[in-house]
Amino acid sequence: MSKIDKQHRVIFNSRDIYDEDVFNGIRDMLAECNDCTVDDVPDLWVYDTFNSYLDDEKCNLNIETEGVIVAFMDLGFWYGRRNGAKIIGTNVRDTLNSSYGGDDCDWYCDQYNAHCTASHHDGTHFLTFRLAKNMEQAKRLVEKIAYEGMTEKQFRKATKSIRPFIAKVYGW
Repeated sequence: MSKIDKQHRVIFNSRDIYDEDVFNGIRDMLAECNDCTVDDVPDLWVYDTFNSYLDDEKCNLNIETEGVIVAFMDLGFWYGRRNGAKIIGTNVRDTLNSSYGGDDCDWYCDQYNAHCTASHHDGTHFLTFRLAKNMEQAKRLVEKIAYEGMTEKQFRKATKSIRPFIAKVYGW
């Protein structure tokens, strides 16, 4: 992992779930069990642990907003980078969605915004979550990003940060 500055405040990181010592302990335990497959269970353990920890963070961030959260997406594919957008919802917990196309997800806040970095076999997606005033504005923003080439800078200028909601929960 690259050097992270003081403003990178981790909400949840899927890489933190993997612990080789824990895996080896599970494998040793399962080697003594005749009814278990040694190779499958650690993967199931990681999956269950990931979902359990992610659910905990979703409970922490169960915060209803007065606006609509929109994600500006800088998407990485094998054929290059593309911009996209998605209406997330009205609750901050909805930003913690593991279906952003990454095998390895990192949700965090920088000094100003909430983000998700989702890495996968072809590249990495970078998402920035911001708050639109209402559903009408959210839909207009998505259309402008998709069809008119709205930049992330323009998106940030037209929306408000959700970082204050998150910072309040974690005491930043």
